[in-house]
Amino acid sequence: MAKTVTPGAIAMLLSNPSPDSTSEIAEIIVQVVDLKPIGSSTTRFTFMASDGKMKIKAMLPTHLSSEVNSGKLQNLGLIRILDYTCNTIPNQTDKALIVTKCEVVSPALDCEIKSEAEETATLLKPKEESVPKSAAQIVYEQRINAAPAARLSMTRRVHPLCSLNPYQGNWTIKVRVTNKGNLRTYKNAKGEGQVFNVELTDEDGTQIQATMFNEAAKKFYPKFELGKVYYISKGTLRLANRQFKTVQNDYEMNLNENSIVEEAQGEGAFIPETKYNFVKIDQVGSYVNGREVIDVIGVVQNVSPTVSVRRKINNETIPKRDITIADDS
Repeated sequence: MAKTVTPGAIAMLLSNPSPDSTSEIAEIIVQVVDLKPIGSSTTRFTFMASDGKMKIKAMLPTHLSSEVNSGKLQNLGLIRILDYTCNTIPNQTDKALIVTKCEVVSPALDCEIKSEAEETATLLKPKEESVPKSAAQIVYEQRINAAPAARLSMTRRVHPLCSLNPYQGNWTIKVRVTNKGNLRTYKNAKGEGQVFNVELTDEDGTQIQATMFNEAAKKFYPKFELGKVYYISKGTLRLANRQFKTVQNDYEMNLNENSIVEEAQGEGAFIPETKYNFVKIDQVGSYVNGREVIDVIGVVQNVSPTVSVRRKINNETIPKRDITIADDS
């Protein structure tokens, strides 16, 4: 029997835009149409998810880019969606599908699947009330309307870091603090302020840097403790500044004084510690001009005395020390 899409798959996705667990997700197979990279990136891809009758704009997170680059996930191929989130695109009525987990069902087919009943306008611009509610969506709404105490006792929906993007407005992550910076004072044309950042890691090993300024910095600096696990929500994302980023992620997170940070006591067993991607020392040269953070591991051969140097940007005196290391390369 020829492999094909699930009839009504797009309506099924929209009827349950943020499932509480993967057990709520029915068999959903869609065709990948117009697969292409986002800008010049080789790690983020967008496509139209089609069920033959309706389409919705979809995005793949960075951890699925290897499936595309290896040729396993192809344009006009079929995928089974195992986990996802549907988000509203700012200033538009459209929704975007963020695929957080999927599996390839079929490589590229000969052509795009089109239902005999396909309407002229296949690009979906839905009105939410026109989409029939599934049993899962009804359960979801009942949970949202439950008493606060009851809601707290339910397993909360956690988004993997790899699924986050600047267009999402409502997410919760569960992460471990794998690095905590100092609370620093800065000065610029607007005046003086305070800033600090943390590096966060989720259970998939994905990392992101979160930055807090002024009131948020003072509020959360004592809250975050190195090694502890937290639920975080009501933050924002933006493209990471390659000059200052300290982890491998296209985005960085900003938390303000209205963001929510809750310690996940006794729930950190499956959240890994710091993730490393070691580079051999003889391969470091290719990273010199890329402003990219790398990890190396080796034996310390020499440690020079500490000297003082002046920063050109503000004439501040800071300590400097050179360390020589070697590895098996």
